[in-house]
Amino acid sequence: MPEISSRTFSESSSSASSYEGNIVVAKTATDDGAGNFLGVQYGAINYATGLLTFKPTDVIVRNTWTDSTGGTSVGGNAESSSSGNTWSSTAVNDAWGASVVRVRYRKDTGTPAVRQDTMDPQPMVINLTPRNAETIVPGSVGFWFAGWYYEDRSDGLLWTNINTVTDVGTVAGVINYQSGLATIGWWNAGYNFTGQQAVRIATLLTAYGEWAAERAFFRTAGSPLRPASLFVQATAEDGTLMTGTADANGNITGTWMRGSVQQEMGVVRVEFGQMVTAAGNEAEPWYSESAVVGGMIWRPKSTIPATIRYNAVVLANLPLNADILGIDPVRLPTDGRVPIYRPADVVVLHSTLTTTLPETAAAAATYSAGRTSLSDLWVLDAEGAAVDTSHYVADLAAGTITMAADLDLGATPQPLVIRHRIEELNLLSDVQINGQLTLTTPLGRAFDASDAWLSSALLFGDLQARVTNLFDQNTWTSVWSNALIGTQATGQFNDIDFPVEVFNEGAVSERWRINFTSSTAFQVIGENLGVIATGTTSADLQVSNTLTGLPYFTLRAAGWGAGWAAGNQLRFNTIGATAPIWIARTVLPGATLSGDSIDLQLRGDVDAEES
Repeated sequence: MPEISSRTFSESSSSASSYEGNIVVAKTATDDGAGNFLGVQYGAINYATGLLTFKPTDVIVRNTWTDSTGGTSVGGNAESSSSGNTWSSTAVNDAWGASVVRVRYRKDTGTPAVRQDTMDPQPMVINLTPRNAETIVPGSVGFWFAGWYYEDRSDGLLWTNINTVTDVGTVAGVINYQSGLATIGWWNAGYNFTGQQAVRIATLLTAYGEWAAERAFFRTAGSPLRPASLFVQATAEDGTLMTGTADANGNITGTWMRGSVQQEMGVVRVEFGQMVTAAGNEAEPWYSESAVVGGMIWRPKSTIPATIRYNAVVLANLPLNADILGIDPVRLPTDGRVPIYRPADVVVLHSTLTTTLPETAAAAATYSAGRTSLSDLWVLDAEGAAVDTSHYVADLAAGTITMAADLDLGATPQPLVIRHRIEELNLLSDVQINGQLTLTTPLGRAFDASDAWLSSALLFGDLQARVTNLFDQNTWTSVWSNALIGTQATGQFNDIDFPVEVFNEGAVSERWRINFTSSTAFQVIGENLGVIATGTTSADLQVSNTLTGLPYFTLRAAGWGAGWAAGNQLRFNTIGATAPIWIARTVLPGATLSGDSIDLQLRGDVDAEES
């Protein structure tokens, strides 16, 4: 037991009372600081061990009233009365019976400690309707508290410190329109209320009866609506702000709200509430066993109808000049929905997944992607950068990669990741405006709808780099013409025996001119690339494309004839093995949509090296 501090308390005391002949004594004793108890016949305390020793018996004095006329004699001091009775006192030894001993002490080793408690300030709650139970009309509340003015704006929030010019204020609390309680979290601290009312209501309107709604049906002021532009807002009776936004398909989702909008006509249907666990709500009036879906049920929330608001973008059709657009506007859809697929279009159904390898890839080890008959496979490091193909060999049929026997990834961050894709080329037989597509042939393998995508394929047929419009010109007129301007040069280039050579991987679509600076030296100039090289008629000319490492074209020295002079021009065009694509995208105002993007991939089946 811990050491007990020596301390002298107040004097001991005892009291006695008589009940049916018994005397009950309550006694207290305190130590004198020297190890002794005061107030008992014998007692001691060991402050070091905490041992208490005491004798509970004591001598008390009992007062009695005795009739002396009966010959009874009473010992001790006595007083006689006129009636013959005697009042006397008798000494009695106290007997230890069933008692309760309580000990109160303080540890000598205890030291005072400083403690700091942090308490979050509690918001101020004000009952604005203490004398009635009517519902507050949203947007009607204005009151003064601690020298600041507060008002609501039908959104369940309380605003203060409002700028009279900009109408911008600070959110200071919330209001429950049903209970009339205003909860303020920010007020004028230290305000002196002396001689003033704590709360002074400037304006407040209540409504008799409960006018609430759990769902709403309405039609927008205009139509058709731009897809994904509708925003709905409402305030519940308890002040909760509820919002919902429509997606491109007209489905409305949000906080405490769900519904749909028919965007062509602007017809809106919304419900206020949220999905909750069905179990435990069987006794609720809104509970219905038929409404339980997957263990969840819709719990409605009472809403103040006057607070329901919406924002939307209404589309308007304007007659536009077909010459300005470049297309006939009659063929444009009025609802903005444009079919990107048509019957007989070629499409690619594909699925790309990721497989993560062990923390450290081992040399000569084989790893599976988890799928076979892959159309493509590539490896990335832990930061998403492509890993050089010299470090592994891919087997698309087996869906595996085998690491190099002398694998040395150096500082490449691991684990490595395999990206792999399966795909099928197919033909469309039918296309519906709702997005449903029909293929001409059954799929050869299964695709998971959660990770499969359908892409359109734009076919260009056979493509091959080529050279056109070769001619010579006496002088440069600063006009990039595909036909001769003025007179021909004296010198000629023999393109019959020594044609201009191009590669599919090196050639680009560009107009070129060879500008002679002397009878043998010249510059190579592109319409878009500018001066990229110089050369002479005595050597073959090859200018490398820095993107592919192959030449834009090749001019053989044997093709140059005599008679060239400074200022003469040799003109020709090269056409790359590519096809032009016109991508037009229009972005209309409205809510931001996730996943609104497009990816392009160039692919080919045959690589014709040269022509």
